[in-house]
Amino acid sequence: MPSTPLSVRHPFLKFWHGIRSRLLSLLVEGRHSKGNLSTLLIWIGLFALVTYAALITHRHYVSHLDLRWSSIYHDRNAHYQAALCIACELRQGHIGRALLDLDAASVAWPVLHPLLLGLILTVVGLIPEAAVLPSLCGWMLTAVLAFWLVRRLGGPSGSIGGLVTVGLILTSPALRVMATDVMLESLGLGLTLTAAVAYAAWVQHPTSKHACWLGASLSALFLHKYNYWGLVVFSLSIHEAIRNRKIVLQYTVQILNYIIDEKFLVRQSKSLVNYLILVLLILSLVIIYCNGISMTIFGHRIGIQRPRLLIQAAYILSLIRLGMWWSTRGRYTVEQQCGLPQRKLLEWATIPPLLWLALPFRLQFFVWYAGPGNDPGILHHTFWQKCHYYFDGIYNNYFIHHWIAIISCILSAIGMAHFILRNNNDLWKWIIPLLFIVSCILTLLHPNEQMRFVHTWFPLFWLMSGIGFATMMNGIIRTIPPFINTVLASAAVLLIIGGILAGMLEPPQVRPDFGRGYGNPSQSLRVVYNAYLSHLSGQEETAILCNLPEASWRWPFLERFGHKNGLRHNLREIGCFDPVSLADARRWLAATTSQIIVYVEIPPHSPLYEPPPQGRDNSAIKMALLEQDRFRQVHAITLPQLGTVSIWHR
Repeated sequence: MPSTPLSVRHPFLKFWHGIRSRLLSLLVEGRHSKGNLSTLLIWIGLFALVTYAALITHRHYVSHLDLRWSSIYHDRNAHYQAALCIACELRQGHIGRALLDLDAASVAWPVLHPLLLGLILTVVGLIPEAAVLPSLCGWMLTAVLAFWLVRRLGGPSGSIGGLVTVGLILTSPALRVMATDVMLESLGLGLTLTAAVAYAAWVQHPTSKHACWLGASLSALFLHKYNYWGLVVFSLSIHEAIRNRKIVLQYTVQILNYIIDEKFLVRQSKSLVNYLILVLLILSLVIIYCNGISMTIFGHRIGIQRPRLLIQAAYILSLIRLGMWWSTRGRYTVEQQCGLPQRKLLEWATIPPLLWLALPFRLQFFVWYAGPGNDPGILHHTFWQKCHYYFDGIYNNYFIHHWIAIISCILSAIGMAHFILRNNNDLWKWIIPLLFIVSCILTLLHPNEQMRFVHTWFPLFWLMSGIGFATMMNGIIRTIPPFINTVLASAAVLLIIGGILAGMLEPPQVRPDFGRGYGNPSQSLRVVYNAYLSHLSGQEETAILCNLPEASWRWPFLERFGHKNGLRHNLREIGCFDPVSLADARRWLAATTSQIIVYVEIPPHSPLYEPPPQGRDNSAIKMALLEQDRFRQVHAITLPQLGTVSIWHR
């Protein structure tokens, strides 16, 4: 009987092989779906935990809301006031006036926070409970992105390590109080980690989509606060220069050769705009060197004390020249030399900041924030004294217990050792310790010293702690039987979650030197505000003045009455700036159109008193009020141990 060729299968074998292949495919798909399901459950649990933390932290803020408003000179007053101005105009349908308020609010600080908070207050209402939502969302975003980063770098136990990092973030007293404050730090931290995640995606897959994401995250950080953007961009530039040092060197040489090329120099020498830019810059240097200049033109004497407008004009002309080159030749040259993704990254990361700095006064404040001029003169520590100042503040405010700080340091050391010893393809991982180190050094070198300056970069330390815990768990799992792994991992997760929930039961407590408004002092300015707001109708022209110069008194009026029509809080009606003299106060009282004057006096023994920034107060206003007869006093309110309020009607 002839044998059957091997290439011809028996029908039963064909049937068996078909069934086996189907079973194997179903098994693989089942494992894959189980993996997707477990990942989905992890993220759902994380979002539930972070949302619960946000809700309970916000509840603690609401229960002690008045204490947050206990500082006259704190920046939160300016941020809240700016957003209230925008929201009041939008709620009344005054789009043009809202844009003017937005422009005024975004001179010193950029536009993102006042715009975002203004829109929130427009929709939700003019209430302080909603004023902290951007900060609260930034804190939640921080926890989620930190978990992703640690999970990505922590190996098999990355999720547990990520949960440790989330626990440190959610229980930190400093992060919790800043998450319920009208400040920029909490959202700045979230945007910083967004840029780090976007950079990780870009390094792994340098596509146009990831280029736009990274560029947009950097621009958003710039439009939120310049300092945070500078720390991230400087760190990313160092990381890229190390990672692609040959390519960076090659491009640098090409650019230098292009600049010193004779044809390029000839083209630039034929441009009249270049000569105008050069004249403006030379004139600016002369003004700086001579501390101002004056000249007579057609019989009129003109003096220029500061060159900021000349520098702004030179910048705008340079930007126009750059824009013309980019639209005609530059974008195509960059795309040809570097590729489409790199061109998109350059556009998304640079065009919004460059255009923003072309607006009036933005360039001046950008340079001021980054330079040595940003020195309030309050603290003048040496380098090592600064190290002690920040270390002491972090140790006592950023950890719920001191023993957690010690354990976090040990875990961070393990995480750093894991980075050094483990050789993998995740080259972007070094941006985490690099950003931490660069930010730490630049913060110590900056002349302005405030504890909240560490807020956007110190939590990177906790990412290393989470990676260190994951590394330790990976080592333990490899040495124990497989059936114990699940028990150990489950016990670790339950203990960490239990610790997080227990750590959030009580309201966060920070030390008094962390800043005013977090329980110190224990009295609130809202008591003073309510004392005079209850006697106002909000329909008449009102001036609210205080013995403390440049105090923030506009936002309580805006919050109560929903508008700022006829509201004044200084004597700039006659061109007088705080602190004022008796002659200025008399002149203003004779010229003002205000119908009601509210004068608040906070004496030095009051817990709400803060020394005036310039050393002199506005007590001359009270003296002028007592000696005049144009306004009469109708109410005199004494607030025990806090101050007095007097209300005057025309």
